[in-house]
Amino acid sequence: MNRNKRYYKNSKVVDRYSRLDGLQGPEQAFLDMYRERLTGLRLLDLGVGGGRTTLPFCSHAGEYVGVDYSQEMVHACNRRYRDLPNAMFEVGDARSLPQFPDGHFGAVLFSYNGIDEVPAEDRRRVLDEMHRLLAPSGVFFFSSHNLNFMSRLFAASFWSGPRRYLMLRAINRGRRPLGQDFGLFDDGWQNLRFRMDTYYISPQHQFKQLQEAGFDGIRAFSVESGREYEGLEDLRSSVEPWIYYLCTRP
Repeated sequence: MNRNKRYYKNSKVVDRYSRLDGLQGPEQAFLDMYRERLTGLRLLDLGVGGGRTTLPFCSHAGEYVGVDYSQEMVHACNRRYRDLPNAMFEVGDARSLPQFPDGHFGAVLFSYNGIDEVPAEDRRRVLDEMHRLLAPSGVFFFSSHNLNFMSRLFAASFWSGPRRYLMLRAINRGRRPLGQDFGLFDDGWQNLRFRMDTYYISPQHQFKQLQEAGFDGIRAFSVESGREYEGLEDLRSSVEPWIYYLCTRP
């Protein structure tokens, strides 16, 4: 997915991400639930981008480490937060972070669907690496695109204009059909002008992946309202664009 990385190295994109702040509903819910527990812990913020989530979490964590695979994003964070004493930022790849020992972190945050830009065949490597990095009882909180949303995306693109709809159809011709457990799509999301490959997964398959990687206590949260879903049956009917997942390393 080299074109994904090229996108995040673009100076205009870096500048735009560096201006973002504020937590999404599920991120705020996670912070509220674990505020006291984060005190004194090492927290890893993967795919930190321009540092949107830095201040809220850094103010509670004992040690905050922001990691991104874009050197340009890391430079932006270092400029933006150079005065934070307990924060550090560095370049790294979520598939392998050998600079950190086993069980080094009490919590890992991977927001804004960063895991969905890793090649599909490497997704399990990311989950295994998160399991390795977490101490026992450590928590992993991340978001991922919802495969159930794809039909709504195509419908919305149709009503937004024939040109966009036809582009969306043409560029995704031959990709995994809807109805599978996951798919790789160029969704043109957020005005990206069809420059990104994005992994979409059904909620039930995401639960399965996490269980196979050794996580338990899996919970899911609505990106639109922040509410917690009531198990897989509730999730099956979700057509939100993405879902937040919370799980624990035993």
